[in-house]
Amino acid sequence: IAQLLEIAGSALALPRLLRILKFFQIWRTVRVMSLFKQLRVLVMAFIASTGALIWSMVMLLIVMVISGLFMCISLNSFILDASNDIEMRVWVNSRYGSAAKSFYTLFELTNSGGWPNYSRPLVEEVSAFYGVFFCFYVTIVIFAFIRIIGALFLKETLAVTANDAVFAVQQQL
Repeated sequence: IAQLLEIAGSALALPRLLRILKFFQIWRTVRVMSLFKQLRVLVMAFIASTGALIWSMVMLLIVMVISGLFMCISLNSFILDASNDIEMRVWVNSRYGSAAKSFYTLFELTNSGGWPNYSRPLVEEVSAFYGVFFCFYVTIVIFAFIRIIGALFLKETLAVTANDAVFAVQQQL
């Protein structure tokens, strides 16, 4: 009988041991997941906002291409006029002389924060009309549009964290 109790006790100890090991494995997984919850939220927010990212890039591309074409066409006569200062003509040509150069210049001034470096010489040397153009461009594209895109990504991030069941469970632990 003692041997039977010993065999039955060891048979019951094995499932208990397995349950305890499974509990520690789950506990360790939860601990590791809690270390990476910010990374998980970041990846999930990025995945959720890829549509908004693509459409934002398309919209910015359209605005910059149209603006770049406008700048290229409007500055063409200044570049070709031999009575203008040669250094200024070279500077304008290097930044706005073709559609590609003009687009790249607008890309730089939109994303670098150095828009006064690209606008002031045009306003002072070419025409004050470009001051009006850059006021509208900077206000609409740089200040408003870029901030709307940022708010859209923030909204997507908050939506992902609110809907993430795993994140909610981890917050309760």
